Amino acid sequence: MTEPVVHGNETFGVCDERFAAVGAAFDALLSEGVELGASFAVVHDDEVVVDLWGGYSDIGRRHRWERDTIVMVSSTAKIVASIAGLMLIDRDLIALNEPIATYWPEFAAAGKSEITVRQIFCHETGVPGFGDSLPSETIMGDWDACVAHLAAEPPWWEPGTKSGYHSMSYGYLLGELVRRTTGVSYAAFIQSELLAPLDADFSIGVP
Repeated sequence: MTEPVVHGNETFGVCDERFAAVGAAFDALLSEGVELGASFAVVHDDEVVVDLWGGYSDIGRRHRWERDTIVMVSSTAKIVASIAGLMLIDRDLIALNEPIATYWPEFAAAGKSEITVRQIFCHETGVPGFGDSLPSETIMGDWDACVAHLAAEPPWWEPGTKSGYHSMSYGYLLGELVRRTTGVSYAAFIQSELLAPLDADFSIGVP
């Protein structure tokens, strides 16, 4: 590895020569306009062998993508939600086979009284999203509105009979269990109980 260099005026960072093809492919995505901006890293045998970034962080191409540009993540945040849920289980605050409504009574509405905590982890609650009635800006910005909607939402299929990726609801379902059983917000719990002890550069919401 060497000091950060420029690759094709778009990509910055370092790339081990063994992974030159990776660096070339990354730069091509930026220089050909497939990606507006991005960063990418590879750790191999405990060694950072690729650490690249480039392009722009805004559509107007006014701001360069930097090594520490903050990005939003979606499905990878489910790992954090899962860890929070497992911490609650470890502390005997929730139980896998207990109905969600035991801790969150409003969730029993619309035939959901028997849906269990386990079925959240397995993506089997039948409530994978918000339907068509909740605007996207509310989904991103109003926790109370989102969890109230999920509590009222009827299952999209019979809970427990099949699995369907809970792309939009997973973090809210586990996060509301955090709030109901600990008395603090999901974001605050994650920050104090998980991120701060690990000194992890991650946050739920932008500080």
